[in-house]
This record gives sequence, structure tokens and C-alpha cells, in this order.
Amino acid sequence: MKKKLIALLVAVVLVLSVASVAACNKEKNKIPDANLKKGTYHTTTAVMPSNWNEFTYADNNDTQIMNYIVSSFFEYDYLFDAAKGGKYNKDGTINAAAIVSGGYTTNYSAATKLEDVTSSVDAKWGYTAEQKAEGGYAWKITLRKDLKWDDGTEIHAGDFVYSMKEMLNPDFLNMRANTYYDTLRIKRSKAYFYKNQEATYPTIGSQGFASNAAAVEAGADIYMDVYEFYGANGYVDKDGNLAPQWISISDETVYDSVDGWAGTGESDAFSAKVLWDALLCPTGQYAGYVEVGGQYESWLGIKVVNTDRNVAWEEVGMYQVDKDSFVVCLDKSYQFLKDDGSLSYLAAYYMSSLPLVKQDLYESCKQAPATGSTLWTSNYNTTLATSASWGPYKLAEFQSGKSYKLVKNDNWYGYGMDMYANQYNITAIACECVPESNTQWLKFLAGETDDVGLDSEHIADYMHSKYTTYVPGTGTFGMQLYGNKAVLAASENNNGILAIDEFRQAFSLSLNRSDLVEKIWPGTAVVCLGLMNSQYYYDVENGGVYRATKQAKEGLLRAYGFTEADGKWSNGAEITNASLDDAYDALTGYNPTQAKELVKKAYDILVANAKDYGYDATKDITFVYGSSSDNAKQRERAKYLQGVLDELCKDTALEGKIKVVFDASAGSKWAEAFRSGKTQIGFGYGFSGNPFNPFDIVGSFVDPEDSLNYHTYWDTQKVQMTLTLPAGSYEGAGQTITMSLVNWFDCLNGLAETNNRTYKYNWDAGKAPADVRLVILAALEEQAIKKAYSVMLIGEYSGSLLSPKFTNISYDYNTFMGFGGIRYMLVNYTDTEWADFVKANNNDLTSEYKKAA
Repeated sequence: MKKKLIALLVAVVLVLSVASVAACNKEKNKIPDANLKKGTYHTTTAVMPSNWNEFTYADNNDTQIMNYIVSSFFEYDYLFDAAKGGKYNKDGTINAAAIVSGGYTTNYSAATKLEDVTSSVDAKWGYTAEQKAEGGYAWKITLRKDLKWDDGTEIHAGDFVYSMKEMLNPDFLNMRANTYYDTLRIKRSKAYFYKNQEATYPTIGSQGFASNAAAVEAGADIYMDVYEFYGANGYVDKDGNLAPQWISISDETVYDSVDGWAGTGESDAFSAKVLWDALLCPTGQYAGYVEVGGQYESWLGIKVVNTDRNVAWEEVGMYQVDKDSFVVCLDKSYQFLKDDGSLSYLAAYYMSSLPLVKQDLYESCKQAPATGSTLWTSNYNTTLATSASWGPYKLAEFQSGKSYKLVKNDNWYGYGMDMYANQYNITAIACECVPESNTQWLKFLAGETDDVGLDSEHIADYMHSKYTTYVPGTGTFGMQLYGNKAVLAASENNNGILAIDEFRQAFSLSLNRSDLVEKIWPGTAVVCLGLMNSQYYYDVENGGVYRATKQAKEGLLRAYGFTEADGKWSNGAEITNASLDDAYDALTGYNPTQAKELVKKAYDILVANAKDYGYDATKDITFVYGSSSDNAKQRERAKYLQGVLDELCKDTALEGKIKVVFDASAGSKWAEAFRSGKTQIGFGYGFSGNPFNPFDIVGSFVDPEDSLNYHTYWDTQKVQMTLTLPAGSYEGAGQTITMSLVNWFDCLNGLAETNNRTYKYNWDAGKAPADVRLVILAALEEQAIKKAYSVMLIGEYSGSLLSPKFTNISYDYNTFMGFGGIRYMLVNYTDTEWADFVKANNNDLTSEYKKAA
């Protein structure tokens, strides 16, 4: 899925915008050389990327190198008005005056041709007559003939087929494979990816049993997920054999930690049979939690042998046609071409490229499974020596934890072509790791770097600077609250209260989003109460923004406690009988009175069920605030939340009892630390990307199988939702339907049949009207907000300063092109001229940057 899992870092991310070309061979440039200035772009990052491998990159931070060393088949470009002279002036410079505001084109880049071949592919791919007539399932891509790696090695169709085979390699289970088996849905890719998994373990209820006792009585083959229930990932038996995730409840094999067996650590030995008999059997201590329909029903399952394991690569829907073309066969239809045969925006959105690795280098980077693991790994694209580029830049220097440098890749196919003439005037990008914001500013004001993000300490002086620009983005960030009851109850932090819905809701309502923006993200964010901000489009061609729809507004109001009667909205307090738009405009998400009531209810639930929540009234409650880096900014945010909790709990039984503890020990593994429950507050965590498909990104909140979901313990297969759908001529039209949240999500995205859901409606794009899909999307968003695992606070609106060494081609923000990015950026000073300019200003550009626009 085109989603990016990220912690909010106040840093400038350079937008790479590679243009289009339809030529087959490198041709002589017909555009005159404008003799533009060239220079090095100096920037900083708060956290260095850990890898830039398309197979395994962890988050947005890892893309800061990756985005410059890859290319695309199809890409967006500015739309230039021919009546104003078109793209180029007579001297070869870019005609910025001809840029059409908000306009875009979708063009060929690394590919030269895209063909819908659904009707002509082999019958083995199983397309029905109806699907062949519909089209959009099988696509042939023809590549340019001059594609090369940075070392000059040629790139052909077979390299893409090899790379996809490695992306889906079942011996690796690469993190990013879900983009291709889940979103793009290449035929048989998911079966191939999981073919090494000997079995699946669906819940007992899903197999037709009314209770766990009924399954036991029937002699069902029940297994226990010891990783989730007992945290036994990495445990071994006495012979050193790794404990599997799922173990039969009759298995008496004893497992313990390696240190436990060695006597160098505390023993934590268990067997699945002992856990079952003492804790999870129908008469066990925690039986209610794992009962059919229980909160943790998914910890028990009935073993279903994977019978679809003999899957050959030849069954996967991607194959080479000739030296420079290949076909991709999908289970889902996409409209990558318009009726006139030109590229639609969807081509550059879903099929901008496919993963590509350099075969000989990648093979040399493969690493056999480590002790205690069964999966292979790779260190490809993690160091200078293991890196390869087929993009406009290549990695030239890399010091782990310190810095990296990118330089122009002379073997990139785009240089020398008309479509790229007089662009990419930045010859190198030099990035230094500088975690502290104040240090970043010192370097910027001294002329050592060329950009810096606005922060609370500098907003007053520089928010109106003529060098400041503001960029809206898809990023929606907030506070993730860990709520897995079993893990919290077993921890030593006495923080099981986080598993109580009312407490998380109270925490959410006690946050004054406007105050947060002013004090923590001034000039870099706007208040956002939804899971998605105003940059998400449900109808790209017509500019339809999801947040502006009636359905989205109504869902958000309901999520924050508003009720509707006769078209008027009320919140039971100061707002009554308001119109939809008036109520929506008045919505703040801040209600300290209601928050106080909810926190009292949460405490009553806690003390009444103290044993279940692992609560000890004699001890303080500790929430661990997780961060990727230890700096003043992050510590200040933790302190801010401590103040919010202090005020929330004032004059209640919890006054003074909740402590927020800062912890940055996980570093780049911050996401793993949160998901495991080692940290319980993820502040600034969120999502960005996928701006043209909000129907998909909501899965990051409601689909427990989504690899980017922070809260996979929330079993949405057991959370029922009832909707009455609008009338019309589509499946289920006008009906009142009740099904699980994840079933609704799968139907919304055309996945219900593939995922074998109970209800198999297909309401994907083109299968149901937009207003119907919006009703479902808004309802799913409402449910996730009410659960308050993800407490959304802000929408991305980053403010940053760009040094006078450079100028953007346009300052009219374009959804597809930003401000033009590195590709279109103009160099005003060469490196030597810039050094002289800085020296002439005594190495202090403070007064220059304070000049108002």
C-alpha cells in the first residue's frame, strides 16, 4: 500500500520530481543549454536513514536517500500553457509563467508504452469473458532501451521480473511486499509470498463453534499464539530450538528465554499445555478474554493446514515478454489509460514503478537466518558499498549516524533529453545528521545549510520571512496510545488503565489541539481531528476532497459526541440546533468537562477489575513516552503531556498518580517498541501518503492484518457495524447490513472475496457510487476515532526556510509537484559565490533571513 509509517520530525524533506519522456533511445538535446548556475545543496536530518531498500524500508525517514536513486515508469509534471509559450523560453530556461495553477500531466518516463492486454493474455491467468471485456487487469509495460545502473550495467525487463520475485520471496517475507499482493494485487502473489507458512490459525468462532468449550468437546485442533499471549518470541526449548508462534494446547514442550536456560537471567519457562490448563481453558483464570467473541479471541485458533503451498513463481502474474517488455496480471481492474489512450493519473499513482534491485549486488547481500530465526535478510542498500542507483542521483558518501552525500548519476537515462533540459542544476546533496533543532538553526543562520524547519523558538522571528514557505501535506499525526490489556496488565508499569476505552477517550478530549499547534508545532501544522486531513481526494479529476464531504463532516461530529435531529446538530452543551457546517466549524475536540467525567468512569472500572488490569493502588501509574531520539524537543513534548494528564486527573482519585517517563532507547526501532508495548505513548506518530485513495489508508486503523497498523491487537473482525446504504443500482443498495469493521473495509476495497470474508460485496472504485463509498469510509473513520487508540491532533502543514542560494521554480503549491523540488530548483549562487556571500555577511545571515516578504 502506498502508505508511509512515520514519526513526525520537523525537517525539510526535499521533493524529488522526475519528469516524463516518451523517447526510446537517448537523443541529442534540442533545447539550447541555458548555462545555468550549478551548486551543492546542504541539508540536515534529525535521524539518519537505516536503509534505502525498496523491499524493506521502514518509514518515511528511510526514503530520504531512496527517492533520489530510483526512477519511475510514469510520472506527473507541471501543465504548461502553450498559449503562454509552453514549457521552455527561447533561451532554454523553464517558462515558469506558463505553469497552469493546479494543473498536471501524466507522462512516460522510464517506460515508453503501456498497453491493456487483458483480452489477449494466456487463458492460464483465468480472466472471465466479462473481465476481458471490462479490461484493466493485465498490463504490458515497454521500457526505454537506455536504462542503466550507475555503474553502466544495462537494465532490462528481466531485471524487474527478478526483483519482483525477490520482493515476494517467501524465505524473506519482506515488509513492503504487501504493496504488490494487497494493493496492486498481482495474481497469486500472496499465495507465493506465504507458501512457506504451513498453516493458518483462524479463530475458533470463525470455524463455527459457539464457544471454546464446544471446540474442546468436538476435539478441535486448538493452538495458542504464545508470541501474543506470553511474549515468547525468541524463546527456545532446552535444545535451543526456537518456539513457534503457534503451539498446540496439548504440547508439553518447555520453552524459556536463552538467558533463562543459561542461568544468566530470570527464568520465564512455560509450556502451552500449562498455560492452557491454568489460564486459558474454559475454566482458566483468563478464559473470558479468549472466549469466542472475547477481546483476545485471536490468541486461540484452530489449525488449518495451508494447502496452497506448492506455488511456483510461474503462477505469479508477472512475466517477461521480450528483452524490454513485461506483463503484470492483476486480480483487480485499474484504469491506467484514458479513453483516448493517454495515461490517467492512476498510472503514476499505482504503477509509477515496480521494485528494482541490482541482481549481482543483491545476491551478494543476502544473509542466512540468524540464530533463533527462520527468515533470510539482506543488507542491500544499507551502506555505500551495498548501494546501487538507477535514478538521477547516486550515493557517493555515507557515514552511519553522521552524514551522507548524493551526486548526479551520469548514467541516468534522463540527462541530455529534452524533457529534462536545464533542470537538475543541483550537482550534489550533502546531508548531515543534526538531532537538535537549535543546532540545525545555528548552522542555517551561519550559511552552512540551505534549509531549516520552523519551530516554536523561531516562529516569531521568521514566520513572515521572504524565505519561508508553507507546504500542506497528507501527513496526519497525533498520539498513539497502546491499549493491549494483557500486555499492560502483565507489565511492571501498573498502566492497565490505558486498555480502558473511557480513559483513552478522556485523554483525547483533554488535549487542546489549538494550544498544541501554538506551543509544539507553530507554523508547521494545522489542527486536524480526523484520521485523514484535507489533502485526501476521493475524486481526483474533479478535485473532490474527502474532508469537505457531507459524509466526512457528519462522521466526525458523531465521533466527538454530537447528535443530529431533523438536520440540526448538538453536543449536549454549548452547541445546540446548529447546521451541519456551523457545528463542524465549531468542532474543536477539546472538552475538559466531559474528559473529567470519563476519567472518573475509567477509574471506577479499573478498581472494580483491578486484577484483570494488573492494577496496584499503592503504586503510581507509569506511561512510557517513546521517541526515536533524545533531544530537548521530544522531552518538552513528554513534559507537555504530563501537564495535560495532571490537569485531567486533578480532583479525582488519580490526581498525582500518573507519571510520564521519557524513553528514546529504541532509536530507529521506535515503531517496534510501541507495537510490543515497551512504550505506551507514541506522540507525533501517524501516517502520510496515498492522497488519492482515502478508502485504502483507513485500513491502517481498522485492518488488523495491515502491516502499518499500530494496534493489530484490536480485533476488528469481532467489532460489528450496522449501516443502511443509499438506494441505487449496486450490490446491497438500500439494505441495512451488519458486519465486522474489517469486512466493511474489505468490501469497500474489493478485497472481501480474496480474503474470504463472510460478506463478499464489492464496493471498490467503479463498483459502487462515490457517495456510497463515502458513507462507508466515514463510518469506519468514526469507529476508529471513538476507540481512541489513535488520537489524531494535527495535519501536516510544514513551514521551512530556503536559503537565497536557491529559488523554487514556483511558489504556487501544486498537489502533484509541490514547488517543483530538486528537479526544477534554480541555483542563484555557485558554491564559491555562496561562500563569498556568507563571508561578506560575517558568517551570520540572521538579518537576511528576517527580511519580510
